[in-house]
Amino acid sequence: MLKLLLLPFLFVVGCGAGVTEMTAGRPSADGDAENEIFSEGAETEDTPTSAPEVRIETSGGGSVFESVASSERYRQWLAIPAPGWVFDRWELVGSTFREDGTEVIYRGGFFGDNPLELDSKSDGVLTAVFVEDVPEPEILPPVDLVNSVAVLQDSTWLVLAVSDDSALIATAFAISETRLATNAHVVEGIKDILREPNAHVGLFQHETGLEREIVRVWTHPTYDADGLQPTPDLGIMSTAEAMPTFA
Repeated sequence: MLKLLLLPFLFVVGCGAGVTEMTAGRPSADGDAENEIFSEGAETEDTPTSAPEVRIETSGGGSVFESVASSERYRQWLAIPAPGWVFDRWELVGSTFREDGTEVIYRGGFFGDNPLELDSKSDGVLTAVFVEDVPEPEILPPVDLVNSVAVLQDSTWLVLAVSDDSALIATAFAISETRLATNAHVVEGIKDILREPNAHVGLFQHETGLEREIVRVWTHPTYDADGLQPTPDLGIMSTAEAMPTFA
């Protein structure tokens, strides 16, 4: 009777002796993993004999290929983004192995290496995450506002057209040594005044006191002087003598 009672006790002790507690580890690739799940179970030699499989998925625009650097012990996965996308991270749900053969199970492991190297015995779902390639806003160089305002003032000219019956005052901006930009309706007004008796037209620079004579004028070819439809209100004037330029 005593022998029969001892048998169950020996059986329980024998089963418990093969259980090994495994600590959390890091995959063979460099990079931290989040939310590691500690596993209690057998080490490498006690793992199931079925062939491990890593299922590859992608999120965003890109593809994944097995690197030519893969070996019998390690497999490398290379993520290649599509045009307009960049590689962001790997996400692993499954298991991988440390150098000492300890298996580490992950529920949301994140890795930044590309290519990513995993132990060939790893198992689970590996997802390459791609994000849209949005360029950083360009940082413009600082502007010398004081000097820019001075240049703008020197490049701003007063347009004055007078006759016995009419007067026109407008603004024009020097865009080259002999040309200024203004509105098309200003040019049309100058031409109307020049048809009147005792007409005088000129340019005056209030900052420098310079005076210039207008010798030619143009309006945008699609400008509608009658205003029946919206058109470019752009005019150009030229002078015989050079003047300070905007640039």
